[in-house]
Amino acid sequence: MTKIKVFRSNDFYTGFTTSGHSGFSNQGQDIVCAAISAITQTAILGLLEVANIEPIIKKKDGLLEISIPVEYQKKLDIFVILSTMLLGIRDLQKQFPKHISLEEVLI
Repeated sequence: MTKIKVFRSNDFYTGFTTSGHSGFSNQGQDIVCAAISAITQTAILGLLEVANIEPIIKKKDGLLEISIPVEYQKKLDIFVILSTMLLGIRDLQKQFPKHISLEEVLI
C-alpha cells in the first residue's frame, strides 16, 4: 500500500510525503504507482514553475518528502497546486482503496 500524508497548518499546506509500493501489480507495471507518481511530480513541477518556489525535496528508497519553506507557505499558488494534487489523489484512492492510504495531518 502506498501511504500519502499531506501536512497542513490552518489554511495552508506545509508539504507532503509518499512512501511504499501500492501492490496493485509488479513494480514497473503498476498503474496505481504510476498515477501517484504522475500526480505528485506534476505538483512538484507546479511548485517550481508556477509558484516559483524551491520546495525541499528528499527522495530515498521509495520515500518522497516535500517541504514548503516557511516564507512561501501562505502563497495562494501553493494552496491551489497542492489542493489540486489532493483532489487527484482522493479520486485515485476511491478507485483503488486497498492500495492507497491518504492522511491529512494538521500540524
